[in-house]
Amino acid sequence: MIRAGAVVVAAAFALTLGACSKDADPGAGKKLEKAAAPVPVTVTTVTRKSVPVRLAAVGTVEASATVALKARIDGEITAVRFTDGAAVTRGQILFELDDRALRSRAAELRANVQRDRAMVANQRTREQRFRDLREKGFVSDDAWQQARTDRDAAEATLAANEAALTAAQVALSYTRITAPVSGRIGRALLQTGNAVKANDVTALAVVNAVSPAYVSFPVPEQRLADVRARLALGALPVAATLAGGTGSIDDGRLTFVDNSVDSATGTVRLRATFANRNEALWPGQFARISVTLREDPEAVVTPAESVQTGPKGTYVYVLKQDQTVELRPVKVDRTEGPDAVIASGVAPGEVVVVAGQLRLTPGARASPTRNGTPAKSP
Repeated sequence: MIRAGAVVVAAAFALTLGACSKDADPGAGKKLEKAAAPVPVTVTTVTRKSVPVRLAAVGTVEASATVALKARIDGEITAVRFTDGAAVTRGQILFELDDRALRSRAAELRANVQRDRAMVANQRTREQRFRDLREKGFVSDDAWQQARTDRDAAEATLAANEAALTAAQVALSYTRITAPVSGRIGRALLQTGNAVKANDVTALAVVNAVSPAYVSFPVPEQRLADVRARLALGALPVAATLAGGTGSIDDGRLTFVDNSVDSATGTVRLRATFANRNEALWPGQFARISVTLREDPEAVVTPAESVQTGPKGTYVYVLKQDQTVELRPVKVDRTEGPDAVIASGVAPGEVVVVAGQLRLTPGARASPTRNGTPAKSP
């Protein structure tokens, strides 16, 4: 009975192991089948084409001229002749100061000048008459010399009063504060009735010349040689795009390169001039700047989304003939729009993965598509 029981137990144990092995085999097969399933990816071919070499930077719009209006004489503001924020033209009257005292002084000096001119005319006639009489022996040399002295004194008095009149007229002109440049004026910081002093700390208003406008931007010092070499060939076009803008402003020209490199940032500041006739550029705005230095006719290009970044740098997945992928380190020279310009790592004609990289591992099989249709092997 003991032997028979042992046989039954052994048989039952064997049946249990068989059942377990049957249950385990299908699961293991499914895992292997799942691991071997091709990964769906989207691919494209690395190409060679002409790509511009551009500098990209963020710049700040600046007025081509900024003038703080200040009074040049003491006085009281009697009129403000502009609307806050309005466009003004050079020579336009903006402020008027009380001019009554200066007008009176100018009128007084004008009368003095008229009197002195009459005196000079009389002394010149007298001096001429004394000269004629001296030649005929009717007056002495001393009398003639005195007549000349009186004439010279009258002319000196006339000159002094004419200079005083000119100074009074200049001071009178300061009661009309005009726009020194054409542009946009800010708000009036002092209104009618306020007393002002000559060259006071507080400005009356500020005028910004916005046509033309400047855009100042930094570039890495490593690109300075390229910029200077391109400038030696002629005018260097510059394009600007404003935040939220629908298009670029392409009429800019590089007009200034700073004479030193900022040692703290390792950049050199450049400045472009834009005509800005429609006032699209406004002082203080930020603008994205693009400077085209030259064309690279033989650039190796791949879509930027194909380039991934890992612990060891940038790489792409290259699709091989057996439909497996290879992780290939690449060196990216620059990004131009949607394209990445590759300095080394892949060659034109090779096929790279542009979508689906997250599910890939080196050597994994891929199911490639191109433009929505299955892709052929490279």
